[in-house]
Amino acid sequence: MIDFYNAFISYRHAPLDSKIAEHVQRKLERFHVPHKLKKNLRHQKITRIFRDKDELPITSDLTETITGALRNAEYLIVICSTNTKESYWVKREIKTFLQTHTADKVLTVLCDGEPFEVIPEELLSMEKEYRDEMGIAHTVKVPVEPLSCDYRLPRPAADKEELPRLASALLGCSYDELQRRTRQYKIRRVTTVAGIVFAAMAVFVGYMIYSNKKINETYLESLRSRSLFLSNEAVSLLEDDKRFDAIHLALASLPNESNPKIPVTAEAVRAITSVTAAYQSNAGSEYQPVWNFKTDFELKKCIKTDDDQYIAALDESGKIYCWDGNSHQLLFKNTLKDAPVNMMFLGKEGLLITFKHKMESYDLGSGELLWKYEIEEDRAFYEDSVVYADNAIYFHDGDGAILKLSEIDGTVRETYQIKESSSFISPTVAALTISPDGKKIAYADSTFVLNDDKIHIYDTETGNDSAQKLDTFYIEDIAFADNDHLCVLTSDSLIDSSTAYSNELTVVQRTVMEAYCFDCSMTQKWMSNLEFTDASILVGSMNLPARSAVMFFAGNTAIVYDLESGGQKNLYQLPSSIITASDNNGEGLPEFICRHGEYVFALNENEDKLAQFNVLSNNLKEAMIGQRLYAAPADGKDIICYIPYLQDDEWEPVDAFGGFTIGSSYQTYYHDDEYLVIASRVSETHIIRISVIDPKTGKLTFTTDIDDIETLTGGFQIQRADGQLYAQLGEKVYEIFPDREKVSILDYTIDSYSNFISGGKLFRYSVEDSCLVLKVSDIDGANEREITSKEYDGLSSFSIRYPAYVKEIDTVFFPTDERLIAVDLASEKVKTVDVPDDWKVDSIGGKFYAIAAEDGSKVLLYDGTTIFVTDGSFKELFTMSHTYEERYSAYIKDDILYAISDDFLILYNSNTGEMLNQYEMTLYGYGDTSFSFHEKTHELFIKIGSQISIFDTDTWIETAFIENAYCYDEGADRFYVYSYRLSSECYAGYIEHYTLDDLIEKATKILGGQELPDYVKEKYGI
Repeated sequence: MIDFYNAFISYRHAPLDSKIAEHVQRKLERFHVPHKLKKNLRHQKITRIFRDKDELPITSDLTETITGALRNAEYLIVICSTNTKESYWVKREIKTFLQTHTADKVLTVLCDGEPFEVIPEELLSMEKEYRDEMGIAHTVKVPVEPLSCDYRLPRPAADKEELPRLASALLGCSYDELQRRTRQYKIRRVTTVAGIVFAAMAVFVGYMIYSNKKINETYLESLRSRSLFLSNEAVSLLEDDKRFDAIHLALASLPNESNPKIPVTAEAVRAITSVTAAYQSNAGSEYQPVWNFKTDFELKKCIKTDDDQYIAALDESGKIYCWDGNSHQLLFKNTLKDAPVNMMFLGKEGLLITFKHKMESYDLGSGELLWKYEIEEDRAFYEDSVVYADNAIYFHDGDGAILKLSEIDGTVRETYQIKESSSFISPTVAALTISPDGKKIAYADSTFVLNDDKIHIYDTETGNDSAQKLDTFYIEDIAFADNDHLCVLTSDSLIDSSTAYSNELTVVQRTVMEAYCFDCSMTQKWMSNLEFTDASILVGSMNLPARSAVMFFAGNTAIVYDLESGGQKNLYQLPSSIITASDNNGEGLPEFICRHGEYVFALNENEDKLAQFNVLSNNLKEAMIGQRLYAAPADGKDIICYIPYLQDDEWEPVDAFGGFTIGSSYQTYYHDDEYLVIASRVSETHIIRISVIDPKTGKLTFTTDIDDIETLTGGFQIQRADGQLYAQLGEKVYEIFPDREKVSILDYTIDSYSNFISGGKLFRYSVEDSCLVLKVSDIDGANEREITSKEYDGLSSFSIRYPAYVKEIDTVFFPTDERLIAVDLASEKVKTVDVPDDWKVDSIGGKFYAIAAEDGSKVLLYDGTTIFVTDGSFKELFTMSHTYEERYSAYIKDDILYAISDDFLILYNSNTGEMLNQYEMTLYGYGDTSFSFHEKTHELFIKIGSQISIFDTDTWIETAFIENAYCYDEGADRFYVYSYRLSSECYAGYIEHYTLDDLIEKATKILGGQELPDYVKEKYGI
């Protein structure tokens, strides 16, 4: 008999208890012990755990094996569930173990229920004897609580966070040593109770309160861990284009009806903000996932109606699904007795499903069976043997006839005997296709061209059959381009071509197919070769009526030909194999979705140039192009719907023109409590349109156009000084009078780099006789004064780089290659700031940057490589080396320096320069930066150019990122953002600042009551 076990597992032989017991045993025996801890451990590894495999017999004594194992086990692990208290043997095993062991050697694992409900009473207290003042012995029950690990959590989280609690006890080390990144779990034991019985009971009650508090804290911590796990998974799923799943997980990471105690984490707020597209506005053309249509088993095929109203799918189990493409509602899901071979929409009313020996038509709205058509057992339907055209259904009856069925009731309308019937061998009809007007039927005698096999066109009105034999091996595709032209694609080999063995392996070789065009008498009009290299997944042709052309495609190549002459118009080389092709725009400019997720479209008909978006999922099996894009990854259960704009549906437009924000276009704005003023160039003109908005109401109060703006080089900004609004538009400066709805031009120009407007002042500077001469005035030119410095050796106008006015200290800085000159406007004194030896501002190193704390107590100066922080008198506090970044800005508040350095928010001690921490932020724009703290909501708003990042200042996690932003108006508690949603031009609008309840409501509304499939719920423990 084995004389030592690390632990004995005691459990009720119920399904849940047995499953957890087996799992805990396996995980503990395979537990990896960190090498650096082994020398300090009681046991260097967990060698053996005892768990009985069969239900014990009902006797009064434990078997010798069980008794011996309990005696030789160092610890007892009790699996606790709502079944445990009903188990006679669990109680017996606990009692036997405690005869030779102390209570602290008992550990528990929680499977379900609450701890005080499921932990056996024998483990919640112990008897202890004490003597009172009279020397009389008393025995009282002292409350205790064993170390527990919580397997009510999802299995991965429990394995990661909870299992080490057991392992640390068995190994003889602390939980912190084994799990550095988790909070140490210790519950102190009450060791002695003194006094009279009433006092003992009081201590017990006190302990129970304390114990419940600790249990509650641990429970809340487990909920917090689960919230972090689900919110991180939600973000990952969104990145994988599974928005439907992501929204469900984001909601599950927040307090909800099933568990209102879930703590609110910043990660969960960021997740639900992202998955709901909160604050998002449409200022680009990037396709983004908006919905996931889900099947229960791996997707086999999907189709849609031309107007995207309905989406249908067939999965590998034979289930048929139909959804409303606009509302995303599942209209019906039918589990079919027989395995379908294909499906197709019958207009906008019905869904036709073909089986091996029958066809069934279903109503799209209800899923009700409308009609059924059956064929004899010796006949069979194949995937491409049934065709829908001209509002009817066509198929070969296997005996030389083509039958035309009514789409309404499935009755036979017409029978076309295209071949002589035979009682011995059924004549073959392959690649059946119908002309758009339904008057001609094209087919091949066989897909494989053997002996005298031909391609035919049968005229349904005259019964005339025209045929042509081709010198080829295999018919790839037959299709009518229009009523008068038949397109045929053939190949001479099925072996010598590229083959995709998997997403990772494709054997590539040059492949050539032959493209033919015939007239309705089967006279060849022209022939051309179609050459490609990638695997041939979709093969065919497509009519482009707007250009009187036809496109043939296969593999990664598509060629556009003139329909009459066969002259090549375009040769498109696609990035990977074509999954689907479309002329959805109706302009003859084809669109493609390719195997590796590329959405590609032709830019114009005169060039072979293509535009490409790499935004869809990789390794696609199915794809569809319409008003939206649809992509289905191979081996997946999702049809992912993409749209070219995913915008917050609560964006409210303001009738204010925003212009264009890309290329050489211009847009600027100014915001305060009273006004939001936007100045934008009207595309392809010299007109600047100025719009004034009341930010409190979101209403446009005044707009006007300024003509004849010849140049916009130099300043392009709006400022307010002494209550007056000014707009610098290139070399000209204007006064804006919103109340009078008037704009007037000032009588001076800013025509050189030596003039600039900043902080409500107009600055003009020059260098005369090596002296700096600065003229300062109001923006309208009034109250001008002149300040002259001493002589500086080598000073010239050309040596001054990027002067900057810092309003907080009323000082203008003039950096040069060798020095930094500061002009104090209040005292009109000029001084040279003592800068570090390696200080250098030049046109390569980057712009000079200066900011000051609001009270002027600290000043930060940056030359692109060195950050120099001083007190208000420019005495050095510290210096830091900093590589020049494209984006750098800073803010000083309460002895903390907040610095933006490309993709990070970095916090420093503003007195010493010690870095306190750094946090990732979403950032890719440029422009002026502002910081705004909101104490009530514990948020920091950082605005950089047209982007706003919102940080939770308790956790320093970025909870939201807002693009295309003018400003945040605190009074109205809303964000003003621009969008292209209404037209090709940019317009202003606003989105209210969401509360958490708002975001939850938004997510719930998007889901529309649709639940996650069970297999997804099980995966994430929802």
